[in-house]
Amino acid sequence: MSRYRSRHRHLPCVFMLFSAGAANNIVRLAFLASVVSIGSMMMIMPLGPDLVEGIGFDPAQIGNLVGGAMLGSAAASVLFAGLLDRFDRRPLLISLLGARALIFLACGFAREPAQLTGLFILAGCINGPTIAVMMATLVDVIPDRQRGRAMALVATAFSVAAILAVPLSLQLSLHFGWRSTFLAFGLAGVALTVMAMATIPSMTGHLEAKIDRGLLFKLLRQPAIGLALAVVAGQTLAHFLIVANFASHFQFNLGFPRENMALLYLIGGISTLVLLKASGHFFDHGWRHSNHMANAILAGIAITLTYLVHPPTASLYLLFALFMAGSTARTSSTNSLLVSLPRPRQRAAFMSLHNAASGVGSGLAGFLSSLLLTTAPDGQLTGMSGLAMCSLILTLAMPVITWVWLSPRLTRQPDSAST
Repeated sequence: MSRYRSRHRHLPCVFMLFSAGAANNIVRLAFLASVVSIGSMMMIMPLGPDLVEGIGFDPAQIGNLVGGAMLGSAAASVLFAGLLDRFDRRPLLISLLGARALIFLACGFAREPAQLTGLFILAGCINGPTIAVMMATLVDVIPDRQRGRAMALVATAFSVAAILAVPLSLQLSLHFGWRSTFLAFGLAGVALTVMAMATIPSMTGHLEAKIDRGLLFKLLRQPAIGLALAVVAGQTLAHFLIVANFASHFQFNLGFPRENMALLYLIGGISTLVLLKASGHFFDHGWRHSNHMANAILAGIAITLTYLVHPPTASLYLLFALFMAGSTARTSSTNSLLVSLPRPRQRAAFMSLHNAASGVGSGLAGFLSSLLLTTAPDGQLTGMSGLAMCSLILTLAMPVITWVWLSPRLTRQPDSAST
């Protein structure tokens, strides 16, 4: 491993996907597992109209799928946070990956909306602990000098899912029916389970470490941490109020063609990659809060022009790309800012709470949209302008709150010696 570090440490992080070695096998597994995990949750939103036609879903209730799965993931992440480190990582991860795969296969055979909703929520509950164990495994095996590159690579899974996984799943649904999409993700999960069995050795070193089981509560008692988690939940709520219902709104309200939905996601994913790169450059050169606010303004402009003004169909490609890129870059800026709030020995616990807050925000968005939206006799959604206004207010408010109330603490260097 030392020869690998000395020879390849200056190469781009994507090189790790194609390099030999046990550690890089786990990097590949973590990357692919993240793509499948994010893609399986992301695809349900643009797949909504197909579920309406294929299994009789009410378009206004599609948000319950997203909301239930995300809240389930958040609840499971918090509930099992103190238990996951008590087991050998190998059998635990294999069991979680296998269970998630079987549930997605079962989703492909659902016969009614309630059955599909229950199975998808159960998949979300397993998804949170699965990713937590996968990332813990990655951190355990990757040396310090390579850890930054490995984490950066896994973080690109969101864009890869938007560019590849979601468009491919939409094309599968278009040509072979909505069930084929769930079956494909289930089979991908089976492949990941087999890969984990062949890749991950027994890992019990973490069982010897002393765990501060009250650390989560210590963090929650800090006002700055609580406000930071509220910002995370608020901006996620703003994003998912739009994303959870955009496909039905585009198709039923704005007349966007179903066969072009995959292309829409492809353009959105590519635009996100481009803006993320530029945003990261500005952030690293000191334009932190202004970069954060600029990305929020871009997303706000897209929300206004898409949902509060009736745009021509041809402009939806640009507006969706602007929204996805601006919203994702804003989220990346937020995460980069807030990670400096906790002390170094608290950051793993903080990220667990961060993920839970994000899940709560997206889950609330799903349930609120299902509660506030109604379906007209012609299939159109009514109430999207109200949701869009809520999203717009939250989108612009979260960077201001970060700037005004959290900024003094973000510039303070944490004390690595204390907890």
